[in-house]
Amino acid sequence: MNALELADELETRYKYAEASECMLDAATMLRQQQAEIAELKHMNRNWQISESMALAEIEELKAKTLTDEEQFKDAYMVNFLSAYMAVRYDNDCANGHPLKGYQPIEDAQFLANEAWAILRKANEK
Repeated sequence: MNALELADELETRYKYAEASECMLDAATMLRQQQAEIAELKHMNRNWQISESMALAEIEELKAKTLTDEEQFKDAYMVNFLSAYMAVRYDNDCANGHPLKGYQPIEDAQFLANEAWAILRKANEK
């Protein structure tokens, strides 16, 4: 028997008894409590939905952060290589770098990774 069934039972069975006022009050209280329980269950469902949406948004932001990392590294490498070419083109590209097999792109990749690690560490603080 749930609270609403108990409230109905109290109202019908004790309607003409001496304590009918008390029983009617008890029935009213049980109905109010049942309504409050239903509202709390509804609020809990809404909270669970909100929590699920928040967790999905967090996962989306994590994925976006990876995209930001890629964009940062790409921009860093472009800037590095542009600066390298502007300063070292005549010496290295036209005449050959003194270190045979030197690839400035490897330095650019290494430095982009290091810069991103420093940036992430600074953002964690």
